[in-house]
Amino acid sequence: MSNLSDFIGGDVSVTAECEKLVNIDVFDKTKYLFGNQDDIQLIADTNFQKWTQLTSGIANYSHTAIVYNDKMIVFGGYNGSDRLNTTYEYDITNDTWTQLSSGAIAMSNSVSVIYNGKMIVFGGYNGSEVNNDTWEYDITNDAWTQLSSGATARYLSSAILHNDKMIIFGGYDKNSNLNDTWEYDITNDTWTQLSSSGVDGFYHHTAILHDDKMIVFGGYDGSNYLNDTWEYDITNDTWTQLSSSGATVRRGHTAIVYNDKMIVFGGYDGSNYLNDTWEYDITNDTWTQLSSSGVDGFYHHTAIVYNDEMIVFGGYNGSVLSDTFGYNISNEYKYQNFLDNFKKVIPYDGDLL
Repeated sequence: MSNLSDFIGGDVSVTAECEKLVNIDVFDKTKYLFGNQDDIQLIADTNFQKWTQLTSGIANYSHTAIVYNDKMIVFGGYNGSDRLNTTYEYDITNDTWTQLSSGAIAMSNSVSVIYNGKMIVFGGYNGSEVNNDTWEYDITNDAWTQLSSGATARYLSSAILHNDKMIIFGGYDKNSNLNDTWEYDITNDTWTQLSSSGVDGFYHHTAILHDDKMIVFGGYDGSNYLNDTWEYDITNDTWTQLSSSGATVRRGHTAIVYNDKMIVFGGYDGSNYLNDTWEYDITNDTWTQLSSSGVDGFYHHTAIVYNDEMIVFGGYNGSVLSDTFGYNISNEYKYQNFLDNFKKVIPYDGDLL
């Protein structure tokens, strides 16, 4: 008997990764403790590390971030005293931070997309006024240029890139929760208002793009923390509410798209800074909770996806944070697969000699 499949036989399907890692050399050579859930959990945690702490940047929250090539570009935010107009580059491959040119006005809670090597930034809050400025940061030339204003002033909105357009939804203007949708044509530097019917106003939510649809989750309407999931069909300019059962209510979280899944992390529910991770299967309209181990709860952070990893930076949990974390999504799925295999094994407490 040399490995797991030799013990459990052909009636149980075991992944190649599980077969490789769970062998007699990993355990005490005299026994398999299948009934000991702590041992199984320890092996899963050891072999499928999900969260890794990376090099810290500046203390910052309510900033905005995009990924370009092997770099995460971070702009603006709030350090607990001042709104920022700083631009930083995090080199994901080398785990290093570099300060770039400042240019746009100091603001927090703006939104951004990446388009042809340019970071397009819209809206935000400067501590007293809400703006509707549009700015372009040329990453190659490290230069900022102001573009046309168009959508009404707002912050805490969301944005996605669809073809040559930046789509903006919702937000807050210091007086009202917004439910309007705007399109910024990057090529022509023009703004057009789209549909607002079908969805109430809210802010501090997230949005991702999937197959010509903008998927919006969570947020706050001024009274209630939300866990609604909405789909905006960009082609048909229509809104549809999706599954509401799944991730718990929250605002100030982050969301990225990975394959056909939306991965949601962190946030605030009115009482707690959250550290849970959820997966929304867009195709099947279902939610699954993933891991929460490895990182404390916070919100007002940013997240980007790079290969199989979600890079999370900054945030707030009673203190302004400068942490950078990597969440290995591939290892999360391997971890879940590993534990699922053991659920197929009838627990046995005792020694197998």
